[in-house]
Amino acid sequence: ITGHTDDIGPNSVNYNMGLLRAESIRSALVERGVPVERITVLSKGEENPLSPNDTEESRAKNRRTEIVVK
Repeated sequence: ITGHTDDIGPNSVNYNMGLLRAESIRSALVERGVPVERITVLSKGEENPLSPNDTEESRAKNRRTEIVVK
């Protein structure tokens, strides 16, 4: 699970926010029975935007989590 943010604020804050997003999803999955050892979380912060961070609408698209199932 990877957490992402927009580019508003310091890099370090965005990294931590992305991590909190990913950890929140991990907690929800564990509560629903997914073994915690099967889940890896990380943050990309503002590193991989889906769209430019030039409008509120595009920044909202960058505030997300992504889940890759292997």
